[in-house]
Amino acid sequence: MSDPPTPARPTSPTPPHRRRAVFRKTHRLRAAAEFAAVFQHRKTCSDSILIVYGHPNHRSEARLGLSVGKRKYRRAHERARFKRLVREAFRLARASGELPEGIDYVVVPRGGPLPRFDQVRASLTHLCRGVARRLSLSVSGPRHALSQPAPRPRTLSPPPIELDP
Repeated sequence: MSDPPTPARPTSPTPPHRRRAVFRKTHRLRAAAEFAAVFQHRKTCSDSILIVYGHPNHRSEARLGLSVGKRKYRRAHERARFKRLVREAFRLARASGELPEGIDYVVVPRGGPLPRFDQVRASLTHLCRGVARRLSLSVSGPRHALSQPAPRPRTLSPPPIELDP
């Protein structure tokens, strides 16, 4: 007797609640040109912990880039710890569907003492949603003359009234 055929795996994308929490190379910004595109066409949202820049990436996934300079955290272990916190927050938020997809994010610290993980995760999800809102307001198709608001008509003053003496 032969075994029954195994059902084929669905080809549709995995829903956010069943997505594996991984952080692959495809989820990162790595090339200088990718960072430059985000910084050049950025929309920004910030709070007391993070600054998040965003730019649409025309993909089905969100990607993360980190820019942590020595001015914010002088010691290498502080910079590395901050990057680990943000990567982990991004990984978990992305897997749970809390992050808007299709956007490249670059995260920059505000400085000060190192934040706790729960602060980083709450800040990151809130700011990424804010960036997505700003992008949805500003990203509209090509601008045509008809799509721009019409100029306001000039108000004409009434002709002067002549009085007969």
